[in-house]
Amino acid sequence: MKNNPLSPQAVNKAVLANSLQHPLVLYSAVAGVLAIGSSMVFSLGSLPLIVSTGTVVTAVGGWFYQFFSRRDYYSQAYFSKIHARLSREKTQKLTKLKKELQQVESDNGIKQLELLEVKYHNFEEILSSKLSPTEMTYSRYLSMAEQVYLAVLDNLDKVFLTLKSISAVDKNYLTQRVAILEKEYSATAQKEKETLNQRLNLYQQQQNRTAEIILANERALTELDEVSAKMARVQMNKGRAEFDLDIAMEELRNLAERTDEYAR
Repeated sequence: MKNNPLSPQAVNKAVLANSLQHPLVLYSAVAGVLAIGSSMVFSLGSLPLIVSTGTVVTAVGGWFYQFFSRRDYYSQAYFSKIHARLSREKTQKLTKLKKELQQVESDNGIKQLELLEVKYHNFEEILSSKLSPTEMTYSRYLSMAEQVYLAVLDNLDKVFLTLKSISAVDKNYLTQRVAILEKEYSATAQKEKETLNQRLNLYQQQQNRTAEIILANERALTELDEVSAKMARVQMNKGRAEFDLDIAMEELRNLAERTDEYAR
């Protein structure tokens, strides 16, 4: 998944940005710049240098404390923000897709929507049994599952668009008409048959494309079940619990990226 907001790089970037924007860091840095500027414009002796040195030390020390000592706080706030955004996207897309898949009569797509909801809620329940919703790790893991959810929804949106593109094609009529033209040998009949066959080929190509996307989603749903099963086996009173959970969640993060790539 491009620009994965849950990647370590994205989290570090968010923590860095928020720690730099803390008032103690920001205002101290501004005060230092102003002190240096005033020393260049006015002859105020060593006072601006003393002030600027103090503010720089305060800014650096403040940033060091915010970035390292309060890292968990900023990470939790970031994950909570991502979780809220993904939840909104999920709800909006789900409602829209239900109507669209019904419109193009995609029974497989509708069934996958139903399965996706069940499997996601199953994952959420297992996660809640292992971790408290107030923990940073809980928000991080749940957001990963939501990324998988959204990747599957994105693929189902491709299913809708693919089927929509051929919704006006009457395959039965085209097949019957081509069969009739097979018995005619005029140049006009041959040209018409060629044109109709092109439309039939396009129809079949789009149907094949739909089947590939549906299969990709089935793989993702199966892997989501496997991750849920692994997480259910984790014993939280054991020393390896956090390590085992991290392994399961790394698989989940990779799954979100693969699912996004499956149907490209």
